[in-house]
Parts: sequence; structure tokens; C-alpha cells
Amino acid sequence: MHVWVIDDQPMDRLWAELTFAEHGGRVREFASADAALTDFVRGSSPSVGERDGAESAAAGCADVPTLIVADMDMPGTTGLELARRMRRAGYTGTFVVLTGNVDATNAPAVREAGADMLLFKPLTPKTAAGLLEAASRRRAQQSAA
Repeated sequence: MHVWVIDDQPMDRLWAELTFAEHGGRVREFASADAALTDFVRGSSPSVGERDGAESAAAGCADVPTLIVADMDMPGTTGLELARRMRRAGYTGTFVVLTGNVDATNAPAVREAGADMLLFKPLTPKTAAGLLEAASRRRAQQSAA
């Protein structure tokens, strides 16, 4: 399964990558929402945001991600604005916003932006496994429709 992780914090990206990879996810990392959006719009070129371009190109990273996990609070374009823009650009997969700020008032804004859910950091292995499973089910339902 193809997962995009967007977070301005390198350690948070690395943790998410390792956690999703443990459960079979192929992860692309982006340090900013703008980089992810640009890559999505131009067709997911395997050269931007990748740890290992050769491996990612071979793994078919030109595919649309099944799951996007974005930090809510990033400099510049936020995770919420990214969700809004990705939905407008045609993204139909699962979009999750992560935050370290425990503020329940963010939940309505997350839904209004087009994200599927708001989760609190840190991402746990159990949560990552559940997200991959839910995203896979959604993709299967969309393919069957």
C-alpha cells in the first residue's frame, strides 16, 4: 500500500515511515504540504521527497497514494489546507491529520477540510496497522463501485 507522510519534523516523518513499513506500507516522505501537493498534481514523480529514488521508482510510486497522513501544524500550508486542496485536486483516498495539540475543537475543522479523521501524535504501530486496513477497504470499495 502506498502511503504519503507529510510533516515538517524529520523525526516524526521517520517514525511514521518505520511504523507504516512494519505493516507493509510503502512510504514517501514530504517535509511540506506544498511539496506533496505539487507532486500529486504533476503525477507523483518519484524524485521528490523520496528516501531512495531507485527503490521507490521500482515500487511504482507513480501510483496515487492510498493513504495520506499529514501534520496539522506546519509552517506555510497546514495539514488542513492540504486536505482541502488535495480533495479539490481529485484525491479520493484516505486522508488523516495528525496533531500534537490536544484540542477537540479541531475535529469539525478537520471534517470541513475533507480529511477523514484527526489523530493525536505519536502514531502507534497499532494505529498505523488500523489506518492501512481502513484505507485498503476504502480503496477496494471505490474499485468495486
